[in-house]
Amino acid sequence: HGMDRLEDGLSITAQQASEAIEALDRLAQSGRPFSLHLSFHSPHPPMLPTKRYYDMYDPDDMALPESLHDDMENSPYKNMQKEGYDDPEKVKRWMADYFGLISEIDEWIGTLLDKL
Repeated sequence: HGMDRLEDGLSITAQQASEAIEALDRLAQSGRPFSLHLSFHSPHPPMLPTKRYYDMYDPDDMALPESLHDDMENSPYKNMQKEGYDDPEKVKRWMADYFGLISEIDEWIGTLLDKL
């Protein structure tokens, strides 16, 4: 977690979407039916939004999940390393990062749909 120091247009999401837009341009010129699949890497680790998306959501505005201090006794993940997962400030930052990454994907999907 943290902020990616790349410019917005250089994130992996931006690169994937840009490649898809270029593919749409090529496919549209072919005059033939086509199918295009795009699977964004984000919001999987590492959770590193660029500055614009890192700043988009204030961690203080994040509502902590009720399960924050769950003992996980009834979970297949109960033995996993949970360092930081019980720290409210870290969890809020992680949530803000996640929402920023989702917002970036949402914007690029809108751009792709506009292209159609």
